[in-house]
Formats: sequence, C-alpha cells, structure tokens
Amino acid sequence: MLYVILCALLLGAAAGRRSPGLDATHASEQRHPRLTQDTIPLPIDSLDFTVAGVAFGATSGFVRRRLGVPDSSRQIRDGGQAWHYGDLTVLFRQVEVALSVQGFVIRGPRFMTARGLRVGDTRERVQQLYGNPIRPDSFDVEFQDPTRAGRAVLITFDRRNVLRIYVGLLSN
Repeated sequence: MLYVILCALLLGAAAGRRSPGLDATHASEQRHPRLTQDTIPLPIDSLDFTVAGVAFGATSGFVRRRLGVPDSSRQIRDGGQAWHYGDLTVLFRQVEVALSVQGFVIRGPRFMTARGLRVGDTRERVQQLYGNPIRPDSFDVEFQDPTRAGRAVLITFDRRNVLRIYVGLLSN
C-alpha cells in the first residue's frame, strides 16, 4: 500500500512539472515560503535571490535550460555577461571556469521577486512584502541580506510605483 501511495505522489509531482522555456508561468512559480499576509516580513535571506526559477549562483547552462536562449547578450565589465530576456536581464560573473548568476534586473511586470513584488507595484506593497528598507529615499530603497555581505534587493521608484528591481550582488 505504501508503495502505491509513493508512486501516486511521484507521478503527480512529475505531471505537474513545467517544460523549460520562457513564459509567464515562471512568475507564478515563486513564493517566499515564510511570508504571509498576517506577519511582519522577515529580513531577506538566500530564498530571496531567485527570479524566474533561477537562483543566485546558478550556472549559465542552467539558465539556458530554464529560460531558453536569450533575446540578446553582451559583455560587461570584469569578464561578465548580461543575458536579456525581454523585461528580465540575468547578470553573470566568471567564477573559476563557469559563468555564475550574480544578479537580476527586472524592468517589467511579467517577472517578480521571490516574495511576489513586480514592476508597477506601490510603495505600500514593497513595505508589506519587505518591511522597512535600510536606505530609503524618494526614488530608491535597499534591503540587504544580513547573512551574506554585499547581496541586496534594490528597488527604484517612479513616484509611487516600482520602476525597476535589482536582486543580487552589489558592485563597488
């Protein structure tokens, strides 16, 4: 009987998997597991550094399998690369012999952060999802990862609404 239950669970999980490729389903797959409407938001941590099913530190091969071939790409400083997928840019840095994800730039509502923040959301939504920023001002707010120096979520506003979201490693 236990064997039948395990098989049913495994088959159900396999049937629910999405095929790789870039589509709007990536945005709905993410949710920060420790965030509810009735709680004060927790400080950001490693769970916050995933966008479109791609985690901070993932290889370029994983990104290509998950998101497909980028619309365009370009070299950036220090031997890194930027891969563009419409409103999402994935930033890479050379780590040993492989390219490793170091950040994400979200410029449109198709993609969201692990906590569900999208471009176009209000300042109130940012505070509901992330709490009080460490560096608030009229156009930018910053939330730093206390578990890993140099990693942050940066949110840029156009008056009251989110204009751009950066999730990743801060550069000097």
